[in-house]
Amino acid sequence: MNRWFLSFLFSFSLSISIFSESVAELSLMHQRNPRNKTILYYLASGHLKDFEFKKSLHYFTKLKRLDSNFQNLYAGIAHSLYGLGRPYESYEICYGNESRLGCEKFLQFFEEKHSGQMELYQFLYELRIEKMFDVKQAGLLLEKGPLEVELIASIGDYFLRQNLSEIAFDIFRLAPEVYSQRALYFRRMVRDLRRQFRAIKFEARDQEKLFYLSYYIWKFAPEFGEDISSPNLIELIEFFKSKLSDRTGEQFENYYRLAYLQALEGLKLQTLKTLELALDKSPNKVFSFVLSNTVKRQLKLKKAVRIVAKDLSKVDASKESYIRWRKAVNDPEFRESKKDDDYSSLVKISNMNGFFLPTDRVEYQSLITKLEKPVLLEFCNPSRDNCKRAMKDVYTNPRLVNVLSKFQKIRVDPETELGRHLRKQFPVRIQPQIYCLNSNLEIQGEFFGLTNVQKLESKLSGLVR
Repeated sequence: MNRWFLSFLFSFSLSISIFSESVAELSLMHQRNPRNKTILYYLASGHLKDFEFKKSLHYFTKLKRLDSNFQNLYAGIAHSLYGLGRPYESYEICYGNESRLGCEKFLQFFEEKHSGQMELYQFLYELRIEKMFDVKQAGLLLEKGPLEVELIASIGDYFLRQNLSEIAFDIFRLAPEVYSQRALYFRRMVRDLRRQFRAIKFEARDQEKLFYLSYYIWKFAPEFGEDISSPNLIELIEFFKSKLSDRTGEQFENYYRLAYLQALEGLKLQTLKTLELALDKSPNKVFSFVLSNTVKRQLKLKKAVRIVAKDLSKVDASKESYIRWRKAVNDPEFRESKKDDDYSSLVKISNMNGFFLPTDRVEYQSLITKLEKPVLLEFCNPSRDNCKRAMKDVYTNPRLVNVLSKFQKIRVDPETELGRHLRKQFPVRIQPQIYCLNSNLEIQGEFFGLTNVQKLESKLSGLVR
């Protein structure tokens, strides 16, 4: 906690010292009279004074539902958010209520403390709240760096609302933690694209649309693109080259797509040449920045795939080797390094029916970094009847055991500290809840409730096929 915030919090606490009751006493008073706004305000403020920011935010939010015009309310919410390490949200709540008591003073503190980032916060407010997108300002902020998660998420969501899924996808990929929260949206899109692709190919109609569908499948899920025999990557490249010679030659999108496909195929010289042409056609700096980063990342990935393929040429084309190759294809953060074969730390982690039971973040991190299988992450409280039945009757089913062996299985109790931490990324609806993750820890499938878990065999087989 820095001294700026401490001194500012102290000045706020002076305004709440009228009540002499302790937080415990206020809590009892609130239980007896839960709709008393004054008690609720002083309870929230008491937690804030004790640096219990999560609790103070909880009670300030309850107060807001009762009376959104209560004095000093928004300043209290802003203080709580700031204490939780959510500076943009604290700025947003007070900037939108600048005339409210306490908010003006908070904003003065905020602007002094974050003078170097006010340009970013003002841009985010205009984009998120006022729905105004300044594309020139967005380009400058992206180029300025470092890439802020809030900036990537906001710009990507904007393009998604404009139905520009292609550019939104590449923007989200700039920040893996942002993409992981939206991966399910794109997976559902891929499912629909594949359905359309099969229908058009079966009926032998609209060949041009077939090429575009094939491109989008390669774009959003290259592991499925590998299964398309026709049109293949070379045919797609030629198709988009022909589009550049048509009347649509001025369209930036076709240069964008061609550069990406050439990078996917590992044609470095051609890729860089197309990239240069694409940047000349780019309508703004946002598109230029995203295209340049996407293509260069893909070129590095192709190099990594060649390294792995070369290594695998020395051994039999076994199933294990194929899995290793597919992992490298799907991993944009792949680096040349000697593989760590030390699994001794994993032996210490509890195990039940093939499911690892990590107790903390260190054990969980060991599991997801040292093994080479897709991950099956289950959230389940072992004391629940459904969880007991799943472990005793479902996961021991002989037909399912064979499919489960293809996954690194992890079970986490959602009520533990580790569970609460993971639930920020993987929401839990009905236990047991299962997430299937690829080697990038991106969500490939989601199943919740015992009824769905009992149907796992066919669903999981489709994922690992």
